[in-house]
Amino acid sequence: MATASGFLSLALPAELVLPALSGALIVAALAVATFAWARPTRRIEPSRITYWDISGALYLIGCGAAVLGEVESLVPLMEEIKLRR
Repeated sequence: MATASGFLSLALPAELVLPALSGALIVAALAVATFAWARPTRRIEPSRITYWDISGALYLIGCGAAVLGEVESLVPLMEEIKLRR
């Protein structure tokens, strides 16, 4: 995750790093959940980490990044996108 945020900080302005990281983590959580759903279910030991656990952790971290990001910095970007339509 440190590599993804480092790459995003080079590719995007500073105010867009957390929202982009949040979106990427939520999409990754969806991908892992889809993979976990497609796998056949077996009786799993409670101490083992499953793909469902990983998906939940990615989603939780993504939501945390979204909460920490400043929404005020996204308003001009959204207005610019709206004007392009």
